[in-house]
Amino acid sequence: PATPPANAQVSEAQVRFDRGMELFNARNYEGALAEFLRSYELSGRAGMLFNIGLTYRALARYPEAARTIEDYLRSASDLTPGRRTEVETALQEIRNFIARLRVVLVPPVAQARVTLDGEALPATTPLDAISVGAGRHTIEVSAPGYETGRANVLVASGDEREVRVELTRRPDGAHSENITRLAWNGVPTGAQARVDGTLVSVATPFELSPGSHRVELHAPGRVSWRGDVNVPAAATRTITPHLAETRGL
Repeated sequence: PATPPANAQVSEAQVRFDRGMELFNARNYEGALAEFLRSYELSGRAGMLFNIGLTYRALARYPEAARTIEDYLRSASDLTPGRRTEVETALQEIRNFIARLRVVLVPPVAQARVTLDGEALPATTPLDAISVGAGRHTIEVSAPGYETGRANVLVASGDEREVRVELTRRPDGAHSENITRLAWNGVPTGAQARVDGTLVSVATPFELSPGSHRVELHAPGRVSWRGDVNVPAAATRTITPHLAETRGL
């Protein structure tokens, strides 16, 4: 079982909560969020998550609000049916303001780093769809050998949009000896390849970041090939995958 917070922590958590309420009522939502988060850190009380979620909503940070209130519903085991229905209704109202973006890179560089409105996303490309609040957003993408790509998008609630971010190679990366590539040899006609989940062409070498990558190849009438391929920096790694023919019954 979790260790209960010490009395001093409980007291400070209450002080932080009271300050958060004062700041929230004064519409200082950033300050209120800081106090509520600290109170939750000290107390671990599930009920604090609801206050945090409402503060995210007041800041128009709807995805964070939805995730936090979902955590509240999972963590609060003592909710009455009526209270749970009330919270679920509030959660649905928040979800109504959420849009989803799918980032598409041109060229499709794997393991590029992405920031949304100045905050780095925890994963690299390829990414799942990103949840955002309605409004204007800025997406920036950085990858080895490329200038930072940037795209601005205005979305309404409920939108599902594809955002194309074009990457331009840096002048100092224009020479072939500075480029990291994956090339193919002996690939059957009609084959399709994915590198780290991103669909790529097998007709030409694929530029990517150095390191280990998950590679998949599929071709009609052939057994699919999958493997982890390590690509050294500033080099071209050529692979010759064996896609055996499938045999009918």
